[in-house]
Amino acid sequence: MMIRYLTIIAFVVFTAGCNTLGNRAELLTEVLDSKPDGFSEKLGPKYTIVSTKVSGPNATTQRLCRVVSFEENDSFEVKTYCKKKGGTWQ
Repeated sequence: MMIRYLTIIAFVVFTAGCNTLGNRAELLTEVLDSKPDGFSEKLGPKYTIVSTKVSGPNATTQRLCRVVSFEENDSFEVKTYCKKKGGTWQ
């Protein structure tokens, strides 16, 4: 059990400096797929899922979009991640 926690901590420390959209989207894939609006995590950079919307006029063009707020070093950054049905978060 201790090894699992150390592995998670090492992963968080290693990825804490990643600031690109792609890296964050990959790291948040499970969270974006499963957690409700208002979900917040404090490991690594603190983030909160702010809202979720479906965009597009019909089923073939619809995308699921989620707004996420990141808090790092007394600053905030807000990103929107979207994906088509069966696609990946971008």
